[in-house]
Amino acid sequence: MYEANVRIARDVVNLRLWGRGERSSALLLEHEISQYGGMTLSQLFAFEKNTRLAEFCAADPYGEHLRSQYYTLANVLGQSDVTRGEAGSAVTRRQNIDGVRDCANESELYEFVAAVIQDVGGTSFLYRWIHVEEKTDDISNQRCLLGCHPGWMHKYIHRVWYMNDPVLEYAKRSVSPATDRQLEVSELHWSQIDAPKYGFGHVAVFPVHLRKGLIGVLQIAGSNAAAVETMLEAPKRLLLRDLATELLSWEVRNIRNEAASIYKLTPREIEVLRIVSAGGSAANVASSLGLSSKTVYRIYAQIDKKLGSASITKSLAIATEKGLLE
Repeated sequence: MYEANVRIARDVVNLRLWGRGERSSALLLEHEISQYGGMTLSQLFAFEKNTRLAEFCAADPYGEHLRSQYYTLANVLGQSDVTRGEAGSAVTRRQNIDGVRDCANESELYEFVAAVIQDVGGTSFLYRWIHVEEKTDDISNQRCLLGCHPGWMHKYIHRVWYMNDPVLEYAKRSVSPATDRQLEVSELHWSQIDAPKYGFGHVAVFPVHLRKGLIGVLQIAGSNAAAVETMLEAPKRLLLRDLATELLSWEVRNIRNEAASIYKLTPREIEVLRIVSAGGSAANVASSLGLSSKTVYRIYAQIDKKLGSASITKSLAIATEKGLLE
């Protein structure tokens, strides 16, 4: 519906407005900052009313720089029939977490997650898909589905708090659900001072790992410490861990499907890469698939060309990173 790209100092801000999904009553604004150092931070903000969007824009530290883009965005919304009420049906609240797989986009995902969080007594939530560089352990990309006050992530990004985030550090090394108290963060830490102002005074954390380099973190705020502690007890604990896992799986499928549409590897090329991934040589590939060595090397060349690499080893690394072999 709308897209804008703005350079601000050494950063680049991309704004994208997506229409509603078939099963969603919310629109989705993607606010992506590509920083000079290479990190990308994206906020996925679902909203049904323009007043909610106005809150998001007003809280943006880059608001003055993006005034023209936000003004145009408001005009686009004002002229679009899709914002005037014939909204799609909201996702019904369910305890069946498998429903995440049926969500076609992040606006449907938001409504599904928001319903579950409300059912377990949560007041706000964040879900973060985090890409971590294996060699350096640095975060290269962080995408956030917002179910909280829009000012929180704006401030978090603007203050560069992701460089000293106890939740992220915990999520890198653990998959055990925990409360913010169990993280044993100093009372003087920014997360203890500022988080309560935005509804995150009491939080349960559910980290998940599905593959190297990709982490999911579900953070749920409760009205008090007791409410948060109940989220770590069965059956809520199991439900929320499943939710966090399904949300990460949803992202993995998205990455894989996007890569598949870009690179267009054939089933045979995928099978060749799987054999190479298992340590197979060209001779192993030839034997396994009943091909000649000449044909195998021709397939190698086709794969390298599609993936833009100089060798089958590099092609394997790219295919693995994009989830094409899963």
